[in-house]
Order: sequence, then C-alpha cells, then structure tokens
Amino acid sequence: MTPLGAAIAGWRRRYRTARKKPDVWVLDEPGVAFIQIRKVASRSARLAFSQYLLGQALAPDSAAIDRIDRQYARHLSTRRIARLARSHYVFTIVRNPLARLHSCYAHKIVAHREQGLANPFSTWGIHADMSFAEFVARVAEIPDRDSNTHFRSMHPFLTHGGKLLPHTVCRLESLARDWQEVQRRIPGFPDLPRINRTDHSDRPAYLDAYDYRSAQLACRRYRQDIELLGYGEAAGQLLASLR
Repeated sequence: MTPLGAAIAGWRRRYRTARKKPDVWVLDEPGVAFIQIRKVASRSARLAFSQYLLGQALAPDSAAIDRIDRQYARHLSTRRIARLARSHYVFTIVRNPLARLHSCYAHKIVAHREQGLANPFSTWGIHADMSFAEFVARVAEIPDRDSNTHFRSMHPFLTHGGKLLPHTVCRLESLARDWQEVQRRIPGFPDLPRINRTDHSDRPAYLDAYDYRSAQLACRRYRQDIELLGYGEAAGQLLASLR
C-alpha cells in the first residue's frame, strides 16, 4: 500500500470508529438490554447471556455465542437506548477508568507484541513498543470523538441528554454484589464468569503501573467517567500514593 493509500485507510478507520454506536444486547422477552463497554467484562456478560438464552448450565462454545450475538446484538444510538429504557430493564458493567486503560494496554499492546500480533492502534499513532507512560500520554491527546472504542470514555455510551441510561450500573470492583441486582431483575440469569483477567493478584496491577504524571493525565482524560461513575475516591487515593 502506498503512503497515500495507508493515510486514506487510516482516516476511514478513524471515521468509522468515531461514528460507532454502543453495542447493545436486546432481549425483547423478558425486556432486557445490556450496554457493552469494551475492556469491562464484555466477554463474560456475552457468555452469561448465551447461557441464559440456551438454557445451559455449561458454557456454550464460541460458535454458539457468535450466532446469538448476530441475532441479539444491535448498534443503537443513545437516543434509541433512552427510548428502549422506557420498556426494558437496561444495565451495564463499568470499571475504574484508570484500571480499564491499563487493561487496554496490557491486552492490546503488550500481549499483541509478545504474541507477534498486529498492533490494533497504529492508526492512532500508538506504537507497539510504547511504554505504559507513553501510551497514556498518547491516549490523553486523542479526544473521544476520534478514539478507538477500547480507550474511548465510557460516558458517551451510557448517557443521553445528560442523564445516565442504565437502570443498574454494575461495577467490576464489586461485581459479585452488583450482579445480584441483575439476577433479581432477571430470574434465572446465571452467575457471571470471570475471564480474560489482566492479573490474578489481590493488588490490582494498574496501581503499580502509573507514575504521578501518567496518573494525572489519565485522570484528566477520563474526568467525566471518574465523576459520573463514582471513581473519584479511588483516583484521589492513587494520586496521593504517588506524590
């Protein structure tokens, strides 16, 4: 591909990304909708939905999940989700924005580099050999309207007219407890499996990944998510620990 062709291809990819609407799994019976957020247990939630629809105790295979995804997943504007919320129970899963960003780096940059896979973010000027601090600095320069969905803020997918759309917002950090509300609202809904975790230690990996400068940049970049979704205390504690 010529340099001009590569530039045009990159522009088209960024344009498509900027116009991307939220991915929503919609079950008109019993009237349920789940707003997916990238890098926030989306695969686990899809698996739980598939088990529910198939009536299986065991996890369905990837082919079955893909078939269900094609049948039930919709790309909806937030305006349409707002209308849907009048008749459907809408829920989502969110995550500490700083942890989400580190997970994005770990899975999409480090893991891809170690496995010899293509860099999915090259179009955004993100290089495969970037350190985490360099990655954060680059993402901080990219506005949400131009961002890949994996590092775009969460609030554009969850709000309309300044109002939060989901009836239930589950937080990854308290998911076992919050998921009980989903199961209360949807009788027979399965437990949520935990897959694709960035780390398995008691101490979240992101806490040791940031320095003070990168934490500041990330907090500014995701300020609206931090404020809207209740992560102000966690962000403040991280900044204080790095001073």
